[in-house]
Amino acid sequence: MGYCIKCGERWKAKRLCHCTACHRNFGGIFGFDLHRRGMKCNDPEDFGMVMKNGIWQRTMSEEYKNKLRKLSRDTKSKTLGAGQG
Repeated sequence: MGYCIKCGERWKAKRLCHCTACHRNFGGIFGFDLHRRGMKCNDPEDFGMVMKNGIWQRTMSEEYKNKLRKLSRDTKSKTLGAGQG
């Protein structure tokens, strides 16, 4: 369990990154590092992050979402077609 002595925040998520300077929580190290550009805390929204359930997270581009949808459809069609024949 994580704990910040400065703000008293506690968390159980293993991948959560808590900034002890601005006390924001991030869904992973990449988002945390992104907000710490120039040895200072930057606004996560400036980097396209959104807050969900108190945790700043990167969002997927529409292009990547479309690739995942296509992959999902292709996988489903192959799975459904595998039992036929």
